[in-house]
Formats: sequence, structure tokens, C-alpha cells
Amino acid sequence: MSRAISRNPPWSGGRLARRPDRRGACRSTREESYGVKSWMLRHEHRSVVKVADAWDGAYIRNATDDFLESAAGLRRGVVKTSDGTSLATGADADVIAYIGHDGLMEFAPNARSSGGSGRRPRSIVLACASRPYFEPLLLRAGSQPLLLTTGLMAPEAYTLGAAIEAYVKKGDVLEAAAQAYHAHQSCGIKGARRLFYTP
Repeated sequence: MSRAISRNPPWSGGRLARRPDRRGACRSTREESYGVKSWMLRHEHRSVVKVADAWDGAYIRNATDDFLESAAGLRRGVVKTSDGTSLATGADADVIAYIGHDGLMEFAPNARSSGGSGRRPRSIVLACASRPYFEPLLLRAGSQPLLLTTGLMAPEAYTLGAAIEAYVKKGDVLEAAAQAYHAHQSCGIKGARRLFYTP
């Protein structure tokens, strides 16, 4: 699950950090209990930061609930980079994303959907048929979906990257996701466009 995408961090520039021991990496307080590993990804010459949490698959329900409660404004967090910079996450991000297996096909969430305060982040769910499972919950939570899916798919980072790039540039998020998906999956651009949904 990718937890947060923030614009306008307190610093800019830098290199893309991919390893937890490199400059710019962040740590999660949940690493011990849920097998969560966190990374902060920042792009050169852009004020966009992605905080990605990789959850142990045994905790898919916890990951799903964390995402839904962030969408509802109930989970707000801060990660610290190795250089001491604090970055707001969860409900304080501009966009939150869930990428992975659609566990809601198999279980009902335990997440609270109300009671949060403040603004809600936009949301992306890249998982098989996420629209019928996630959209009602996200709308009830007060998070406006930015990109959902309508059928079976391979939830991979290139789709998220293209969608976020389009969002930041105020472009067509659905078209960017479809183009990236087609480029990597060779599924046909019409099929790729039908796979994604933006309200």
C-alpha cells in the first residue's frame, strides 16, 4: 500500500531514495508489529513525495483498514527522514493509494468510516475490481476517488506513477494510467481505458 503522496514538502530536489538505509528513507513505527517497511520516494526537480508502506501479506486486513481510516481522516501520521525532516502522512496527504490484492472481495473491513476531522485526501485503489468494493466506502469516508478499477488487473507501480504525474500536472489521470498500463501489459489501449474509472 502506498500511504501518502504529498506536494510542497519542507524541502525540494534530491535524489530518489529506494533503500531504507539511504538518504531520504523513512521509518514506520508499525514495522515490528505488522511487518511494515516504509520508504520515502522523492523526485528530482519536483515537489512531490511518495511514502510507500510495504505490508506483510498476512496483514492485508490491517493494511486495508489503515488505508480506509486514512481516507476517513482518522489516521494522520508523521514519518521522519534519515536527515530529520518530518513529513505528514495518512489523511494529511494530498492523495493516498492502496495497491495490491483486493481483500474486500473476501472480507468486510473493520475500519471506522466516520469521526475524522479536517480535510480528506483524494484516493487511488489499484486492485482487481476496486470500484464496486472501495468506492462506496471511500465516499462514505469523505474521500473523493481519483482512480479506481473495473476489472481484473496487475496492480503495479508504473500505473500509480503515471496517475500521480498526471494529477500533479492537472492532466487526465485515467488516460495516463491507461497508457502506462497498456505500455507494460500490451492489453490494447481500449481495454486499458475500460479498466480504469474516475468519477
